[in-house]
Amino acid sequence: SSSDEENFEDSSLPSVNESIGNWTERFQNTLEILRSFDANTPLDQLIDRNADLLYLAQDFLHCAETYGRIIIAERFLSVQNKTIKPISLGGVSGGEKYIVHQTLFKFAVDSYGILGSDYAAAKVAGNELKGLICYFNTQLNDLRVPLMALVDYMGFRIVAMSLLPISKDTLVYGTNDGGITIHNSNMKLSEHMKQAAEIINIKKHVCGLRTISGSRLRGWKELFSPADLEGHLGEDGNFYLIDFARTLPPEAPDMTSKSCHLFRLLRPEFIKAYEEPLCSDGFSGFLMADPQVEKHNESIRTATEYLKTDLIPRFVRDSLVWQVREAVERDSLHEFRLTEAIHAKGICIRHIGYILNHVRSDPEFSCVRALLIVEATARVIKNKLRGLLRRKMKHVRQPLEAPYRQLVVRFLNLVFGKSRESVQFWNNKIKKQLASKFNITGQPTSKDFPLKKFVGLMETNELSPNLLLFNRLVSLTGLKFMPQVCAKVSDSEAFARMTKERYPFDDTDLDEIGYRVKHMNIIAEALGSYYYYKGLRQSLEGCSETTIELLRTALEKYEEALSSNPTNVGLLKNSALCCTRIVELAASGGSHLEDIQFDPSAADVQKADQYYIRAVAADPDDGETLYSYAKFLWKCTRLERAEEYFLQSLETNPAFVWCLRDYGVLLSERGYEDIAEEFFVLASKKTTVLSNTPRTRHLYP
Repeated sequence: SSSDEENFEDSSLPSVNESIGNWTERFQNTLEILRSFDANTPLDQLIDRNADLLYLAQDFLHCAETYGRIIIAERFLSVQNKTIKPISLGGVSGGEKYIVHQTLFKFAVDSYGILGSDYAAAKVAGNELKGLICYFNTQLNDLRVPLMALVDYMGFRIVAMSLLPISKDTLVYGTNDGGITIHNSNMKLSEHMKQAAEIINIKKHVCGLRTISGSRLRGWKELFSPADLEGHLGEDGNFYLIDFARTLPPEAPDMTSKSCHLFRLLRPEFIKAYEEPLCSDGFSGFLMADPQVEKHNESIRTATEYLKTDLIPRFVRDSLVWQVREAVERDSLHEFRLTEAIHAKGICIRHIGYILNHVRSDPEFSCVRALLIVEATARVIKNKLRGLLRRKMKHVRQPLEAPYRQLVVRFLNLVFGKSRESVQFWNNKIKKQLASKFNITGQPTSKDFPLKKFVGLMETNELSPNLLLFNRLVSLTGLKFMPQVCAKVSDSEAFARMTKERYPFDDTDLDEIGYRVKHMNIIAEALGSYYYYKGLRQSLEGCSETTIELLRTALEKYEEALSSNPTNVGLLKNSALCCTRIVELAASGGSHLEDIQFDPSAADVQKADQYYIRAVAADPDDGETLYSYAKFLWKCTRLERAEEYFLQSLETNPAFVWCLRDYGVLLSERGYEDIAEEFFVLASKKTTVLSNTPRTRHLYP
């Protein structure tokens, strides 16, 4: 963002390539350099290369946002009047496509009625991004993926993707003709796909179709991914993947929604943690040639049942309730990241109804229920507004602003204003969608229950549900308001006075309809790493106050990235390291950091502890994370737990010099001198593996 760029020191920035260039080449080259870094990489290189990734991502998103909005605004103009002309690239469900500045744009709409609605098509586009992130997170350099972003504007969603050096003639894996012919002709790519499947935790299966008589078509093959994920041997000799929408296995379909197995998928966090790999092509026609089709589908039914009857109840009992209580105690309930908490456990937001069923009705749990009902309601209202904007665009058929602004303001008055029409809207429209989209049953969606009044009555000293609902709606839609409105909605009492009026909003209150972009979040991650490593450099130079500011900013960016990727070990570990560094520097002024002991009750210490717990849960075999957590526990004087994690780290990497040395120091402090000496000797023998120099210490504080 512009504010982030203003904080940069011009003298410290590397030169920027201002040309668009080849997105894919720039992206892959930068990634390979970053992934090659290790504990010996100097801080200056870490800062510069993360800045390179940041600028690349910002360039791409600017392109996606700018041209995506133009394409959407001109959707219903005749071709000759469009600024950017559509092209024909084939494909069944993609609709019109556009290419500008090496970027492919395609609408997420149900052009041929395959999915049943544009709502489902938007979900498929969201799953495309999730699937791409799954493969991106495998960090397999030989599997290249495009840059991708989703732009939501005026009720429509458009997918932006960097062009790749591929064509129909470069396809060597998967199918591009609906399963008639399945490709798997490159053994090297097949092996990479096997590796990726093991990391994601998806199952190898036979892909292909059958004739009406039941015999298999000749083109069947075994694949390690959904059949319609395409693998290409690009024109530059590298492997590229596209079409990720069904990477994640579906939930068992409930037959109440058309083709729901194509868009109601399991979360990546759930898939990765589940006890056995599941089949991406479950319940689809691509499995017809697989003799194990019923076994694959039954495994998904079992997983779905486990999700609903075991995982969700445990999440409510052991995690959600306690997280909300902590937020109440810290007076930060309005900032509580509910969606991140739910997603981190591998649960989809559409299961809020199942979550609610396991929250006790006692008054002490009212805040938990309120947060869940508000989140579901905000999403229902968002979807309703998007539908209204789409219909308005189809009617107006011109890229105008005024009709849509008026529509948005009237809709907000219907939702938040005090009128009979508002009560009817809540009782008829919102209740119905809460039940059908979020499985909310019982009192909130019963026929005569006053839902809008109930939401208002859930107000407590810690929570203003109506204000939270408004803020969530703004966040989900990208609506932008004038300063006078922003001032009113910053205070719950002022907002309550607004909503007692029939028309709390007028046409002058709305600044922009705005837009929302979902992407791979590499901007937030790159910014976080840029500020993190820059903060460590400042720390080495003795500037503790500047360092704390930089680390706070880094933590904000890492948390932003975690909102869409909540089990990323690197993000969680770096977030924890930011917290611990901040505590150390605040307590020490930048000197004698090794002597600092942590107060376990301090907010930053508790936050760091939670990040470490999540990082270890996400990857129990990451020796560096286990080591960092062991040192953190040591500083919290939780010595037995620290020893446990030192040993776990050494189990994953017996030659880890820093861990050997520090575990020896811990043993020595606890009076086990003889055993400590053995670890010191081991560490000294391994010093050639990891050189003990100041520049290596930035990874192991």
